[in-house]
Amino acid sequence: MHEDKDLLEILAARAAQGSAEAAEQLREELRTQLVHMVRRALRGGTGNAAFDTWVLTEASQAAAVGEDRPGGEAERLIVPVAQRLCQSIMDGLRPCSPLAGSTVCGP
Repeated sequence: MHEDKDLLEILAARAAQGSAEAAEQLREELRTQLVHMVRRALRGGTGNAAFDTWVLTEASQAAAVGEDRPGGEAERLIVPVAQRLCQSIMDGLRPCSPLAGSTVCGP
C-alpha cells in the first residue's frame, strides 16, 4: 500500500505540472483503487469517517440520477461512485500556472 501511495503522489505531482500521460495513468490507478475502497465503504465503512461520508453522499446522488448497475443495491453503485470520486480528484489537479499565484499548487 505504501508503494501505491508513493506512485499516486508522484503521478499527481506530474499531472499537476501538466503531464497528460501522468494524468491518464493516475486516473487508471485511482479507478482501480477507488472501486475497492467504495465497496468497503458501502459495506460498512473504511474507518475513515470523512471518506465514508463522501462515498455515501456520492452514492445518494448517483442513486437519485439513476446511475445504477445490475446487482444488489450497494453493488450497483460501486462503479458509478468510484467514477464520480475519481473525477472529483482529477478535477482538483489542475496544471499549475505561473500566473496562478498562491493556490494548491503553491505560492
